[in-house]
Amino acid sequence: MSAPITNPLGFLLPDPGNGDDLVLLSRTALARMVRRVNALTKLKIQRGAADSFVVSDANSILTIARAVAGEAGVGSSVAIYKITSISGIASDYVAGKLVTFDNANAETLAASAVDIALPWQLRSGRAGTAFPAYAVNDYIVVASSDTGVGVVVSGAQLTLVDMGIGRQMEGFYRGAWSSAVEYGFGDFVHTLAGSDLVTLLWVATQTHTNHTPSASSTTYWRLVGVYGDFRRFTVDASPTQNDYWVCDEINGDASNVNIYKPTKLRGSVASESIAGDTVTYSGYTTDKMERTATNSSNSEKQVIIPYVLTGDVLHAQYDVREDKWNDLNVNARAWARKFDQS
Repeated sequence: MSAPITNPLGFLLPDPGNGDDLVLLSRTALARMVRRVNALTKLKIQRGAADSFVVSDANSILTIARAVAGEAGVGSSVAIYKITSISGIASDYVAGKLVTFDNANAETLAASAVDIALPWQLRSGRAGTAFPAYAVNDYIVVASSDTGVGVVVSGAQLTLVDMGIGRQMEGFYRGAWSSAVEYGFGDFVHTLAGSDLVTLLWVATQTHTNHTPSASSTTYWRLVGVYGDFRRFTVDASPTQNDYWVCDEINGDASNVNIYKPTKLRGSVASESIAGDTVTYSGYTTDKMERTATNSSNSEKQVIIPYVLTGDVLHAQYDVREDKWNDLNVNARAWARKFDQS
């Protein structure tokens, strides 16, 4: 038997060229072989300066050389980075270190941090707030370009860009709606309505500029929230109108708010059909809240009861589509035949 040879894994093997088919291994050599074979099952692949394959007792590492700019097939790649600083967030970038993991999920950080551009949807020019907010020690998925072509952020060209995975990329609260701002799909804004007592929350259904949010159209905006739409008011001393009472909001936030009467109590109702009989109304007076009802054969004077007095409390709800406050008529006011018909 010829002398055994040593293979790259570090243990002895017979020399097949001499017809050897058996070799005796010491306990130490056998233990080394077991460790090295076990290391092959813990393969780690990484980028590096040059191609190499190293086997140790702990694991095996396959290093693939980084592509050279200009070579055929060179393009973008993705990797995981750990944020180390958010001091540049207002300038649309964060700093982070490349992270690698072994089979036991233990992480290794690169020695130095690099600047990483934010996705354009999360940059300060969009006037939105990223959710969840960026924080130190967050993991982010970053796209990189080995060709050196990147994006310009704060006057510098960065070849690393956060892909925004795990953050809200299509839904940002942009504050009060403005005709001068470009909104993207999923952006949130608010408007004020009902004498500025009601806040409406809208979400954009497509990218656009200068389209006023409207509940009657969903082409550009969809209404998703209404806040403060139930209020209590007091009737003020101003004369009542045909279809509404002029009121003040109880806590003093708004005055001279038009609270529309229940439909049946409005002076603009000229006629209606009741059980097949047409009744017409005339002579409506805003001070006495009276009217005259006439059908084909009879006529009578009617009055609203209970009478609405200055200082009476009305409970009202805002109607988004009609853009008005409506009295909920919790006092059950109705028309009644006037006792004195003179």
